[in-house]
Amino acid sequence: MKILYREFINEDSKPLKKLVNEFYEEDPLLYNYLNMNIDRTILSYQNHPDWGVIWIFENNGIIIGHSIVNKYWSNEYGGLILFIDELFITFKYRLKKIAFNFIIFLINSLNDIYVGIQLEVRKKNKSIIQFYQKLGFNFENSIILFKYLK
Repeated sequence: MKILYREFINEDSKPLKKLVNEFYEEDPLLYNYLNMNIDRTILSYQNHPDWGVIWIFENNGIIIGHSIVNKYWSNEYGGLILFIDELFITFKYRLKKIAFNFIIFLINSLNDIYVGIQLEVRKKNKSIIQFYQKLGFNFENSIILFKYLK
């Protein structure tokens, strides 16, 4: 198995929408996820490539996963942060080090202006928390709070 991590292209829209829907079916949000969100995300990243990248994971030409990665400046950490907004791999391809290798790929592709990688994990998802801790992610002394505006 040779996994390719590549940036999103327009032809990926339909399979990406399917992946995003699978992602939110597995781990529903407190509010209703809207299918149009991914269309807005694609358009936003196309219009503002400096905001981040939508990554597509392929195995022999078959799309098997995705990640949406944002970047933002942090005064607290004194530099740019990569924020992994979503990371999803279809069930059949899990436990094959695809996510692990993607994180290593991200780390290796960073330049000196990045000071860290941040992600969000639901407290109930103990196995994913352990996975990220094995990669060197740690809990900070803060809790992320969110107020939904729409």
